[in-house]
Amino acid sequence: MLTLKEFLENITYNHELLRRLSLKIKLEKPRVTSEVEKVLEKISRGESPDSTDEEKLDRWLESDPEGLEDLLISVFLTYTTFESMLSSKLKRPLNHKTVISLLSRDSSVRRAVIELVCREWAPNNPLLSSISMSREVLRVLRVQRALRRASEKLGEVVEDIVREELEKAGVPVDWPDVPLAGLESERVDMCCPSRQNPKVIIEVKFHNSHGTKMQRDAEKLIKLAKYVERKNLWLAAVVDGAGWWFRRRDLEKILSLQSQRVRVFQIASLSDLVSYVKAALAS
Repeated sequence: MLTLKEFLENITYNHELLRRLSLKIKLEKPRVTSEVEKVLEKISRGESPDSTDEEKLDRWLESDPEGLEDLLISVFLTYTTFESMLSSKLKRPLNHKTVISLLSRDSSVRRAVIELVCREWAPNNPLLSSISMSREVLRVLRVQRALRRASEKLGEVVEDIVREELEKAGVPVDWPDVPLAGLESERVDMCCPSRQNPKVIIEVKFHNSHGTKMQRDAEKLIKLAKYVERKNLWLAAVVDGAGWWFRRRDLEKILSLQSQRVRVFQIASLSDLVSYVKAALAS
């Protein structure tokens, strides 16, 4: 069964995940140069940038205001928190879209953004002590954000990948939004062999950034795990995406559900998912 250590390693180095997603969505060319990437990696560790580093960031944001997203990703700062902090700092209400529109023409806004991110947030990042930072993690985060920009419904793309893998193996799959008898408040992504006679429930939880929805997803999987045990069914949860790196408590709750009737898989282990579903259907 999947362990926390294995899960986190697969997120960081899971080239298979990115390969499969890139087949579905045209990847954007990376906007971050190697020179800027070194600065982002530095501040992601909570290190203070020198004046040369700040000049590089200033030129970069002036020429490519959309790079703000990559800057925030590097220090795991959400748009909501960023908007609140910057509005307070500049004493006027600002959202991230307005900030992006100002970066190319307002040097004072660029300076405020760089100071806030590099000198106020990064050294005091509450996630810093619990996350092992690496360039690979940052790249995975940025690539997954690029994928999201290319398709707002990234979760549905991942669901398609899972469903196609099952169909390719000859496994009957019914989807989407499958209702469950006795659990009318919930819908699941797919089931096998059919919604009229569900034997295996499949739920996909893919997150490329961290947020409160992940806690709700963990609670839903806990509810589904109890349901399948009660109904003598099987649950296959496909959980992946770099966002889980930052929600380890919720992730641990999900992994602790694993039993004979409940299993957790990642994109890299879809062949194991197919074997599990086939065995469940044959039992």
